[in-house]
Amino acid sequence: MSNRQPFPQAQNSLHVRHYLISGRVQGVGYRRFAEKQSRQLKLGGWVRNLADGRVELVAEGEPPSLEALEAALRRGPLWASVHDLRAQEIPAQAARDAFGTWSPGEFTVKADGETAVTEVLERK
Repeated sequence: MSNRQPFPQAQNSLHVRHYLISGRVQGVGYRRFAEKQSRQLKLGGWVRNLADGRVELVAEGEPPSLEALEAALRRGPLWASVHDLRAQEIPAQAARDAFGTWSPGEFTVKADGETAVTEVLERK
């Protein structure tokens, strides 16, 4: 859990989305593409590969920026081929409790994970 403070904007205006992207999305620069797009849109969050071949991403920010990110994620970088993109809105406070907080534009590539965060939470 992070010790960082939440965004200085009004908490109600921020949204958090969890994405699971499948297709040819590993080994093609997809995570770096997602990181670059997210930073340009001033979103906070992270992206990582999953053991099953999908990419998982959590992003926090203003709804128009999240919509622009989703459009970019559906397109992907040159060598990617996105077959499916699943997006789920997560209550902002629950996301902060689970993932910590980020500053606008603080977006990182995380180590690979075995299972998607939401799948682990659903089992509990």
